[in-house]
Amino acid sequence: MHGPFSRICVAIDASVAAESAARLAISLVQGNGRAEVVFCHVIDVMSMIARADHGVDYDADSLQLARQTADVALARCCRLSRQAGVFARSYVRYGKPASEAVSFAEGLGVDLVVIGNRPTEKIHRILNGSIRDEMVRTCALPILVANARWARPVDFRPRCILVPGADLPAAKHAKQFAADLADDFAAKLILLPAAHNGLREETDAIDRAVHEHRPDLIVMARTQRRGLRNPFATDVIERVLQQAHVPVLVVRAVDIIEGR
Repeated sequence: MHGPFSRICVAIDASVAAESAARLAISLVQGNGRAEVVFCHVIDVMSMIARADHGVDYDADSLQLARQTADVALARCCRLSRQAGVFARSYVRYGKPASEAVSFAEGLGVDLVVIGNRPTEKIHRILNGSIRDEMVRTCALPILVANARWARPVDFRPRCILVPGADLPAAKHAKQFAADLADDFAAKLILLPAAHNGLREETDAIDRAVHEHRPDLIVMARTQRRGLRNPFATDVIERVLQQAHVPVLVVRAVDIIEGR
């Protein structure tokens, strides 16, 4: 039994979290002879140049070292894929990691994007930004965030799927997406109503549901934002991503309108 995905893009770096993302993506298509996984590593050239402006050496050797690091990480992920019998391709891109990875995945027209999750302190995310959070906010495709602790063998099969805020209109597509996954994997589906009492109450309700039901996967809806975003107001999805010990699948709510 394999899931509904046949083409997955995995944005990786050299971290343990990236390997967890690779393993999770491979597990979702293992057994599907027509499936493929595309691994992408983005070299952040602008960040390298910015560091050079602050006195850190930057030259052709630095770029070559970054390319070698990318090649090693990609080769490791492709080897994992081959060992599982899954066809894989790999690409190195250059640019701003979040926007370049999203653009690359959307250009491929994949079914799903998978990334690693490396929780960081809130002050670090405010000052330096978060590739994870930016990809989750901007990606038009469903995006699955793999927790760094998830480094088990390639055998992910969710037995219980939790959908927070399932009674909200914005969650309609996420709820259907989760239901399809539950059918495909013969998993129990838990639909959690929204708390409607603010961020703290919402995340507390999700925490209680996680402890009670022990889901293997959390599916959440992401709504489109308008106007400026307050960087000190962490939304529910970002809070869950910081705390979750299981993969979190984020589905764009506007997909309902576009019929995805």
